Amino acid sequence: MLAGVIALLMLTPRLHDGLLSVLEAARRVADASPWQAAVLVIVFAAASAMLAFVSTGLIVPFVVYTWPPAIALLLLWTGWLLGGLCAYSVGRILGRPVIRTLLTADVMERYEARFTSRMSFGMVVLVQLALPSEIPGYLLGAARYSMIGYLAALGLAELPYALATVYIGLGVVARELPLMIGVTVATLALGGYSLSRLHRHLTAE
Repeated sequence: MLAGVIALLMLTPRLHDGLLSVLEAARRVADASPWQAAVLVIVFAAASAMLAFVSTGLIVPFVVYTWPPAIALLLLWTGWLLGGLCAYSVGRILGRPVIRTLLTADVMERYEARFTSRMSFGMVVLVQLALPSEIPGYLLGAARYSMIGYLAALGLAELPYALATVYIGLGVVARELPLMIGVTVATLALGGYSLSRLHRHLTAE
């Protein structure tokens, strides 16, 4: 649905102009309270890393329109790290019974027994690249995997996605369709390759 809305905005000049008007108004509000705006972006990005039904894509055009690309990248990446840390903490403190209310039964059945405190760092990075960010956080927290190792893996894995998200947002705002399509395809390829390798590894165990 989000991809359809983005395509409609990019292919319809009147709608795109309307989007820019909304973004300009939002940027003026953010300019009046820059720190509060930055905190709200980080909090929203953190929520998207914890809850499957919250998507960072909803705020990316605002973020890249309001801040330079490097700052936009830092805000999103920081929010995702914070959300991952919160998910990890929920899993570690409250344990698997609570996680079962946050993740689907299919996800729990597929991955629960395979997430342990003895997972290699490389495997954790692969898991972060392949799966939605909220899944590894909850399960690795419940498995009591090293917090430092988890955050390091999360930071490495989220960086290319944060970079891609910023460039996709820039492509939408500037109506640069080739840029948006190219980065989107590359991002999907990274996620698909990582998921394929993860499943091969889990199947081989």
